[in-house]
Amino acid sequence: MGLTINTNLSSLLVQKSLSKSTNSLNVAIERMTTGYKINSAKDDAAGFAVAKGMEVKISSANVIDSNISIGISLLNTANNTADVMMTHLQRIRDLCVEASNDTYGTDSIDAIKAEVEARVQEIQRIKDSAEFNGSKIYGENPTPIGTTSLMNDVMRISEDNAPAGYTVVKTSAELQTALNNNENVLLMNDITLSGWNPIGTATPYSGTIDGNGYKISSNSTFISYAGNGAVIKNLEAAVNLTGDNIYGGLINNADEGAVIIDNCRVTGTINGYSSYPSGGFIGDISGDSIVSVRNSSFDGTVNGGGIVATANGDVLNINNVYVNGNVKFDGSGGIVAQTMTSNVNINDAVVAASVTNYDGTGSGGGFVGLVMGTSVTVSNSYSSVDGDNKKSDAELAALIAAKGTGQIYTIPATSTKTNLQIGIDSSSNSSLEVDTRLSMVSLNTLATADITASATLNTIDDLLKEVTAYQTNIGASINRLESAQEANQIQISNLTSSLSTIRDADIAKESSSYIKAQILQQASATLLSTANQTPSIALNLI
Repeated sequence: MGLTINTNLSSLLVQKSLSKSTNSLNVAIERMTTGYKINSAKDDAAGFAVAKGMEVKISSANVIDSNISIGISLLNTANNTADVMMTHLQRIRDLCVEASNDTYGTDSIDAIKAEVEARVQEIQRIKDSAEFNGSKIYGENPTPIGTTSLMNDVMRISEDNAPAGYTVVKTSAELQTALNNNENVLLMNDITLSGWNPIGTATPYSGTIDGNGYKISSNSTFISYAGNGAVIKNLEAAVNLTGDNIYGGLINNADEGAVIIDNCRVTGTINGYSSYPSGGFIGDISGDSIVSVRNSSFDGTVNGGGIVATANGDVLNINNVYVNGNVKFDGSGGIVAQTMTSNVNINDAVVAASVTNYDGTGSGGGFVGLVMGTSVTVSNSYSSVDGDNKKSDAELAALIAAKGTGQIYTIPATSTKTNLQIGIDSSSNSSLEVDTRLSMVSLNTLATADITASATLNTIDDLLKEVTAYQTNIGASINRLESAQEANQIQISNLTSSLSTIRDADIAKESSSYIKAQILQQASATLLSTANQTPSIALNLI
């Protein structure tokens, strides 16, 4: 291109270089002052998107770290407060054991009872007042809804709070299906068995039936065959059974492993033919059976034994039961009709029934009718039969009344299950549900209980077990939270490192770019001055 006045190509080229070096200088200055090599999407569109995504995750993970710390604080508060209640319970148990020794007079017993009552009240106060950030830690107190014929207080669980592993049943059909499938069941209604097929006819039922304070009414066999691990608890059964074989108000036959009947009552009539015994709870125990019947009662008419008809096995433990009504059979017994069990242990039993032979003449055994080569131990028990710690009708009635009828309580529909967000997304793996509810229903009766009775020790032991199990669950949840916090902190570290690689500026590199751009800018400025003088050369030609 020739020498021109209107167009100065040299100046344009230098201006372009100056603009470029100035932009580079500005970018270097921005990166060094912010510390980031990606300050906007134009710097690196893909990198900008990735970095923003990581920033969101890191921010959420930092909140999760705070969430977990608060959750651990909540559970530590629940656990440490439970420690205080446990200390009171242990002292109450010591006092009851002390009071059971017949070396103390009335004044001493009254003093011991006063301390027991004070400690029970303090446990209740601690439980009711324990809070964390304005919320009750142990939940609202269960609501009493009336008395029950069961021996101990029953915490009636609402459907919303059904424990894991249990099937909620409300109808006879639902109960039939669940038990046929050997499921653990939780009753939500009184149920009248309709079209009932006895459970365990071929394969023994070995699950848990929690009556939840409700009643089953039946004129047919309920459990025909119960096996290893079967448990029936918190259930009332109103029965009218007649059969030509061994019958029971709850179980006919149990010939495997351990069967536990706990906190149950059977009322009504149970008839076998004269050549067969019947039982209020279990018709026949055979094989290698270890059976426990506790906190339970029979009230009605039974041909056989008030609690167990025939016991053939290793151990039969009967604790805190009473029998009322009429018990009759050839060789009948108020508790057990006939036994070939190695060891029969009967404790805290009251038999206030008429115990006679099948034809109504003569009397059977107050506790055990026919004993065939077995060991029978009876302690702290009384009956209506001569020779078996006989008491008058009035005395027996008073003993039964002293055992109490129990109270039904409901768990509030809104439980104390706390959802802790321990992950950054919405999946189930990002949350942990912790239930800090602690019922301790038995506290309601402990303050007025007979501190010298073994049943009171059983109540305290149940409370100790409840608090221990509670603390175990809380401790396991704390361990999970601490593990989740450690994993979350590792995630924060890894994400931060990755984000730094993508987003952070290399200051050494940027300072070099800065010097380079600065030199180029200065050079361009000098050359632009020279280039701008080029058109003036044309004047020399005029």
